[in-house]
Amino acid sequence: MVRLLKIIYRKPVVISYYGSDIRNKWKERQKQWSRADLILYSTKDLRTDETPKKATWLACPIDTDLFYPKPLKKRGTALTLGYGADDLANQYALEKGLTLTVIKRSMPYKKMGDLLSQYEYYIDVKRKDGQVIEAISKTGLEALACGRKVIGWEKQIVTELPQENRPENVVRKLYSLYQDLLAT
Repeated sequence: MVRLLKIIYRKPVVISYYGSDIRNKWKERQKQWSRADLILYSTKDLRTDETPKKATWLACPIDTDLFYPKPLKKRGTALTLGYGADDLANQYALEKGLTLTVIKRSMPYKKMGDLLSQYEYYIDVKRKDGQVIEAISKTGLEALACGRKVIGWEKQIVTELPQENRPENVVRKLYSLYQDLLAT
């Protein structure tokens, strides 16, 4: 499809990967990305020995208009979304003395900020193909934008949305990458 887009529009083609659509699949997906002019990936854990040299990390932007701090109603609470690591989430909650709620993500995206804001912590631990994913998820970043604490895969506690995920910074970097692409 990349080749077709380039022929029809005569413009550079940028392909962007998020999480499991490319995790440990760079070689397998080479046909899709090989003709792209720029390849982006959203979390640093996606870089492997098979990642093409022209691939660039661009942090996942978080919609800070939709995800913003709201008053906390109940301390000592945590939320996790069931992604194959409920056992670890339960362990982390127990160690921190938190009451854990495990749910399956099944609500409209625009209501996620309200859900995340009900809890003091978001436990951000997931498994894919039996392996713990060593990255803060988009949902974890959204919880941070809501002013919540995030417990990550190594039990580390993160308290602020990284500047690199603020939309204005992501757009600034993307614009620069695209300008560089047009200049070549």
